[in-house]
Amino acid sequence: PTIVTSPDSLALLGAGYSLGGQHDLAHEALSQKSLSKYGELGLWKSFTLAGLEDWNQAGKKLPKELGVIALYPPCLQNTLGLTLSEIALRQGRTSDADILLALISENMDILSPSDIATHDYLLGESNRQQLNIDEAKEIWTSLLKSKDDLYRTKAGLALTRLLYDEESISADDAIDRLERLRYAWRGDDLETQINYRLGLAYLCLLYTSPSPRDGLL
Repeated sequence: PTIVTSPDSLALLGAGYSLGGQHDLAHEALSQKSLSKYGELGLWKSFTLAGLEDWNQAGKKLPKELGVIALYPPCLQNTLGLTLSEIALRQGRTSDADILLALISENMDILSPSDIATHDYLLGESNRQQLNIDEAKEIWTSLLKSKDDLYRTKAGLALTRLLYDEESISADDAIDRLERLRYAWRGDDLETQINYRLGLAYLCLLYTSPSPRDGLL
């Protein structure tokens, strides 16, 4: 019976739940006090919280040292690395995200088309944060032809915001792009983001201020 509550058992149980998408059960297992001293589990706690869409807490739990992922099998490098890359980018930790994305890029031969689209989208975001705007635009433009509906839509939204921000397109052009995206993805936060940005773009047309675009997209 003591094996069931041992740190090894709880850690494996939590990891198994995480990989199986049962993030609520994973969080419960990984939150046991007996596991608090094992720093490596911060990776799994962060991964689990992202699965629960608690990105703020996921960022707080993300360890400063992520190198241990390089010791994992390639399949785990990919699964954890993509999510942890997004967490790092949401925290502005672009150097950490780049390390993870570079590690994943070595496993391209075993990545699914969906994972490749995820990798490319995050790589574009990393470039955007580092002000490599042309590279970000090139990556996201390429994703517009992807067969992955989610990241084709996410790339379309990100590219529209970027082009509008640098004044490469007008509010009318932004509205046209966003209207098309509105029908490309339904039912979650991404749809909300698209509709929110579309509403702001429509409002922009009503502004009489000489700088109506500030803070809109």
